Amino acid sequence: MPVVFTSGDTPRSDGGIFRIPKKDLIHGLVVLFEEGKLRLIDDHPEARALVSELGNMRIKVTSETQAGYEAWRQNQHDDLVFALALAVWRTRASAPRPRQRAPQQPLVLW
Repeated sequence: MPVVFTSGDTPRSDGGIFRIPKKDLIHGLVVLFEEGKLRLIDDHPEARALVSELGNMRIKVTSETQAGYEAWRQNQHDDLVFALALAVWRTRASAPRPRQRAPQQPLVLW
């Protein structure tokens, strides 16, 4: 599924290509972590790398109406953050919407 990360405000699909704002991807992760629906196993090397990348993420205001999401310094990576954010977005986008909220187990990675 082709996806383009954008700095826009609205996700959209155009000719089978999804254009998803970075803010939607990052906020989706933040919400899951805050709600306890997404957890990492502390002693796994990839989890430590992901936590490091998450710690380096910053919002960069580019104009009065635009904000960018990127690693804080040059030469720092954000690949794991956006890979996870994209997987979470895809899972949530394709999940059927339940009529009633049933208790869910948190998603544990690694």
